[in-house]
Amino acid sequence: MDEIKYREEEEVVTIIHRLVDIKYGDIEETIDLDLLRKKKNLKISDQETDEKKKLINVFQIDEKNYYIYTSKTGRLYITNNVNYFCKIKQKIHCKITKKYVYFWGKFTNINHKVDNFNQIFLNENKVGKIKRFSKMKKLKDFMVMRIKVSDLINSGEIHNNIRIGKSKEISVPILIKRKHKGTNYFNRKKIKDNYIIVRSICNGNKVRITSIKFEPEYKKINLIKNFLAKIISKMYMERYRNTNLMFEKETNRACESRILHISKDYGFGKK
Repeated sequence: MDEIKYREEEEVVTIIHRLVDIKYGDIEETIDLDLLRKKKNLKISDQETDEKKKLINVFQIDEKNYYIYTSKTGRLYITNNVNYFCKIKQKIHCKITKKYVYFWGKFTNINHKVDNFNQIFLNENKVGKIKRFSKMKKLKDFMVMRIKVSDLINSGEIHNNIRIGKSKEISVPILIKRKHKGTNYFNRKKIKDNYIIVRSICNGNKVRITSIKFEPEYKKINLIKNFLAKIISKMYMERYRNTNLMFEKETNRACESRILHISKDYGFGKK
């Protein structure tokens, strides 16, 4: 029988098969695991507790974090989204220099349910703290943070996750509002033989920093050629929409092949 327990003071969460048993004070509830996975924010009980606006417990199911917290009325909730109890609002901008990737703007912790919510995490590692412009009420939400380009290059990862929080488990990703659908590139810069790109996930606002070797295809002139080719392809879409274009990216060594499908919607289609 598989059994996982998370204990912190008096709180106990037990997962046995497809049931999650939760005990906190006088509250004892059992929740179906499938229901927990479907609901982003689930009320555990209507019973009110003395604790209000507090993070009670953190546990994992299938490598995904779940958080038990109390609302402003003292009712117990469970969620897999840390922002439901932290209520973080962001309005972030970015800039790349030769040594650092900077992020600055408004980072507001509305409910202040978690103290010291200012650590910066690059993938699995803590790499610094955000700095507030002032302790004054009207200015304390404005912050600046920086990440070393050398840390990105030496991370061993192509796509690097950036999060801010108290710990790796209790943290939120950096968000930058996209200007259009699909992947957005907020900033990019060639640094020696490397290409650093700050971008969004496709159809999302979460930020990733990509660190790759600079290739000729990333030169501005070649990016312009790709853009023009995409526009021109739409003129011939109907005639060639069922054509598959296949090529080898690098013929001097073994490499993955790529297939480009000239589609009705995107011209060059998907990888």
